[in-house]
Amino acid sequence: MELIKVSVSIPGTLSSNFIQIGDVVTYKTGNISFSDSKPVELIVEGPLDSGDVMFFRELCGGGDVLSKRFKRYVEILDLSRAMFVSCDSHYFTSKNDFYTAYHKTKSRTITSFMFAKLKLHKVILPSDITTIESNAFFGSFIPNIIFPDDVLLLQQESLCNCGIESISINAKTILQKSFSMCTNLSEIKIGEKVKHINGAFSYNIKLRSVEVAKENKYLKIQNHCLLNSAGTQLILHAQKSECEKLIIPEGVEVIGEWAFYNLKKLESVSFPNSLKRIDSHAFCQCSELREA
Repeated sequence: MELIKVSVSIPGTLSSNFIQIGDVVTYKTGNISFSDSKPVELIVEGPLDSGDVMFFRELCGGGDVLSKRFKRYVEILDLSRAMFVSCDSHYFTSKNDFYTAYHKTKSRTITSFMFAKLKLHKVILPSDITTIESNAFFGSFIPNIIFPDDVLLLQQESLCNCGIESISINAKTILQKSFSMCTNLSEIKIGEKVKHINGAFSYNIKLRSVEVAKENKYLKIQNHCLLNSAGTQLILHAQKSECEKLIIPEGVEVIGEWAFYNLKKLESVSFPNSLKRIDSHAFCQCSELREA
């Protein structure tokens, strides 16, 4: 696989480094040509605006609306040394029955629909990113997403319905449905900074492993369950298909949304005396559950 490295000094000029003739794109420096059948690894450095995002979306098979598709020319997109800058133009348009939204780049942010419907093997996000907005990766087919260590917030549905297979995340706050409908997600590694997780995982039918960094003071694993450090809130269970009997640790007061989703072989649950509340869909798709 060819490697192309582009340094951008002026936002909006990424596309000027390339020329397309028919279905072949050529990187002017080095005269490197690539196509849908011969994709490349692309490293982009420097400040990027909405025009640049629109261009790399085209190279990665996406358009300015969900219905628009292009051939895919990039297999790996490395933006670790890039940075997004605010601008007035937009790179994507989303619509519903009530309004039309125009999505623009913002500083230190992966903005909504930036990677929506893209098809890549890997994306490495800029190192200065602190926020990932809702629907940033909606419907993307990207098994490997490398998050920077300084991310603070994953907004609701930020990676909803995307093809990520494993995640290693260190965001302080992860909001509802951040990873909902990620049906290929099998492994979650939670870093030391993660403090708040609120209903972030649902419909993760292949989930098999949940790990928490030893240095994390806010979360822990007990009885294959992800709990807050006090042990009062049960957030998630590693959804192993062979689980038939479940003992929820004493001290748990709240079982969170979707906590035990898709435990298809689960037959019985032992609840602690401390339990006060079970949130919605906690045992959804537990079709064999007969005893509690």
